[in-house]
Amino acid sequence: MTTVLTMLPRVHSLSSIVQPPSDFSINNPPGCLAAFRAFLRSEFSEENIEFWLACRDYRKTISPADLFWKATEIYQEFLHPQAQREINVDHHIHEKIKRSMKAPALCCFDEAVRHVYKLMESDSYSRFLRSDAYLGLRRKARTFW
Repeated sequence: MTTVLTMLPRVHSLSSIVQPPSDFSINNPPGCLAAFRAFLRSEFSEENIEFWLACRDYRKTISPADLFWKATEIYQEFLHPQAQREINVDHHIHEKIKRSMKAPALCCFDEAVRHVYKLMESDSYSRFLRSDAYLGLRRKARTFW
């Protein structure tokens, strides 16, 4: 047990940040998601994590009325052609979501979520693990323990 607490493991996957295990403090340096968000902001791609998190929360929606307004809000913020924080998804995905906005289901953003996640995982995340922000978090976490 002492070894686990004295040597903080490196975060090996994006999913360990955005879907933390129950013992988040041992598996990730405190503030890791916030640091990843800030890193994406510095790369002008913060909309990716914001979209992913908004859709994660959307999937927890129970009320059909809430589904409609939350889906509309996500669409307006991240997918509408004039969206300030438009995510980059292909035309097929975009059109499929646009059609689903008449009666949105819990799964209406799933394809876009997978696309954005893969983009973050294959592109931004590897750079984040080499960033000063992440390396600083790991150093702080080691001294904390």
